[in-house]
Amino acid sequence: MISQPKTPLFSATVLFALVLAGTAIAQDTTMDTGGAFDFYGQVSQGYLGYDDGEISQSYFPVDNDNSGSRIGVRYQNTLGSGWGIDGRFEVGITPNSTSSVNLNTPVGSGYTIDKTNIRHLEVEFENDLVGNFAFGQGSMATDGITGIDFSNTTVVAGVSVKDSAASQLLRSVDGTLSGEIIADYYKNLDGRRLFRVRYDTPDFNGFMFSVAHGQDVLHDDDDNVYSDLAGRYEGETDTYRFMAGVGVSWIGETFENLAGSASVLHKSSGLNLTVASGTTKDIGDYNYVKAGVLRDFFDAGTTAFSLDYYLGADIPADGSSSKSVGLAVVQSFDRQNLQLYATYRRYDTQGVAVSYLDSEAFLAGFRYSF
Repeated sequence: MISQPKTPLFSATVLFALVLAGTAIAQDTTMDTGGAFDFYGQVSQGYLGYDDGEISQSYFPVDNDNSGSRIGVRYQNTLGSGWGIDGRFEVGITPNSTSSVNLNTPVGSGYTIDKTNIRHLEVEFENDLVGNFAFGQGSMATDGITGIDFSNTTVVAGVSVKDSAASQLLRSVDGTLSGEIIADYYKNLDGRRLFRVRYDTPDFNGFMFSVAHGQDVLHDDDDNVYSDLAGRYEGETDTYRFMAGVGVSWIGETFENLAGSASVLHKSSGLNLTVASGTTKDIGDYNYVKAGVLRDFFDAGTTAFSLDYYLGADIPADGSSSKSVGLAVVQSFDRQNLQLYATYRRYDTQGVAVSYLDSEAFLAGFRYSF
């Protein structure tokens, strides 16, 4: 069951959204208005090898947390006067995720699904002239703001460098296995999915702005109210394609994060460059850069290569540092909706009062979309 919204605002929002969604579905079944349901999803499975500097461990099969397995259903219809409706329900299914396995927990949570697996449960009302209004569980305005990336390797390598080994325990230089994990030191400060109201402006010559206000209703221990604001730009010439975005978020009235990213693609050569950066009130800041190239070696689909570097400071505490270098290759098979991928990543992590051994992760697998 889904947790009840924590304020009357959200209760009213859900009721309003569900009534309108029900009206649209009723129109589709009784008036043949052209509405349609679309079932979709992806399976992203692979092999993970992790070396903490002293012990190597293999995990197979694992779900790739860079782009996890999921299934969903979408309903779309027109409402007249230039308005459309888009309803979505999506659940993540990651029984043995790279974000949960480690030496002490070599097997994940299995196929148990609870409310925290819900990625989207929302209704959006769309108008090209007015903008889009979204209600329910879904992306805040800054979700994806640090992940703008034309490299075509984000299925396995992106600014969230922790995802390939997020829960792996760090080992101190004296050989002791600590209680700290990779995810503690490698943040990307991206936006979240919450139960929210969101508004997106129409496109103004490539510029679009978004604002959202919401709460985490899927975790009982979080009573905070979250707000954020983001701006994005996308442009294209005969030679280049470019996209950038920046966003700021608050918890209550307190500043939380400022983060953004940009990516440029040289069309004829396939060369691409991506940068991202973020700073936060409590847990330091980071910078990220990725260079990539796209090649059409095979008729089946594009081959993508990338090399990236992450540098974090004062995450999670003043005086700590985190560095990571990653190599990735992704082969797409367009007709089969399939990608094969592999990445090697090295983590160099330093705590405030303890030094950790360098660690390495190798992740290879496939993503099939339907």
